[in-house]
Amino acid sequence: MERKHNPKKSSGKNTKVHMLDMDLREILREHALRYLPAKALLRSRAVCRDWKLQISTPFCAHNQSVSCRSFSGIFVQSPEGSPFFVSLDQMAYGVPDQELMFLPERVNVKASTNGLLCCVNCAYDKVYYVCNPATQQWKKLPKSLVDHGSDPAIALVFEPSVLSFTADFKVICVFASTDIEGSYEFDIYSSDRDSWKVSSEMYFVNSCISKQVRPQRIEFGRSMYFDGVVYWPMSCYKTLSFAMKTQKASEMPGYGYGVEHSNTSSSLHLGTMDGKLCTTSIANQSISVTVIHSRHANTMSAHSSMTKSRRSHVSRLDIEEAKLLGGDRPQVLITWDGIVVFRAGRKVFSHDMKTHETKVLAHGGRNADGSYVVLPYVNSLVALD
Repeated sequence: MERKHNPKKSSGKNTKVHMLDMDLREILREHALRYLPAKALLRSRAVCRDWKLQISTPFCAHNQSVSCRSFSGIFVQSPEGSPFFVSLDQMAYGVPDQELMFLPERVNVKASTNGLLCCVNCAYDKVYYVCNPATQQWKKLPKSLVDHGSDPAIALVFEPSVLSFTADFKVICVFASTDIEGSYEFDIYSSDRDSWKVSSEMYFVNSCISKQVRPQRIEFGRSMYFDGVVYWPMSCYKTLSFAMKTQKASEMPGYGYGVEHSNTSSSLHLGTMDGKLCTTSIANQSISVTVIHSRHANTMSAHSSMTKSRRSHVSRLDIEEAKLLGGDRPQVLITWDGIVVFRAGRKVFSHDMKTHETKVLAHGGRNADGSYVVLPYVNSLVALD
């Protein structure tokens, strides 16, 4: 005898399952999408019409820019060529034009923070641009009243805010003072007033100059902005720090100089891990990451030690897993969110200090050798206008 289907008996169960499915879809749409990187989020528009409408709204882009802070890869600037992007995961992170051809002229990338890049044109007049490579939005900065020199040391400061739908950022340039020999000043651009202003703070480099290095030969490496402080490694083997809130400059031990220039794998490089400042080094196939803090983060005396070690994370590199050759000397390029990006031979690798996973990011052709500028990048939809 054929059993008859009773729609009344199954309707209750089906309704509960349907409500559960609806709740899950709503949770994903309203609360999970914001944490996706820009490339993955924009690709998710193909899931359904509701998702496409949701993702296309300025509110969704704003929520993503505030919520997504994950390290997505590195922008690399070659000495004489165009910039390019090396993604940690090609499926998740990416930009439509990694050479930044959407800008009105050819540029060199100088600094990055939270999804924005600061670039300088390649002409003699030194025009600055701040752009978002994920959305291809850009802003040309007005001309400063002071001369920043032929190779300006630039930092970009930006903290996403829930209350602001457009980026409120600052650009800081360290330039040699024309009034006092052996000193440097800080020219600061603020997007809220759309103008430059020279800080009253000055930095005197005599204390860190050896007899072999003259003040006018001081060079600054890649800047790093972290927790309200900008750091520049210097060629005198010390690091210049500038606290944004107090606009006070100071120096600390020479971490990080030579990220773009040194061929030694044992030098220390500033980065971040566990939400704190850290130094990273590679020696004897081992990666060592030591968490530190600077006096800007606490109430230590201005004359006390600039840094203090907290704890060390050590991870052994598997030569076979990392596909390293016997003569390869790994060189740290950058450490961000506990991910160490390093170069060995003609290959670029990433190593997760928590999972101890090593993978190849790029090999052959274009790679970040010792003369390249390497910048951390977050795949964000932050708006510039």
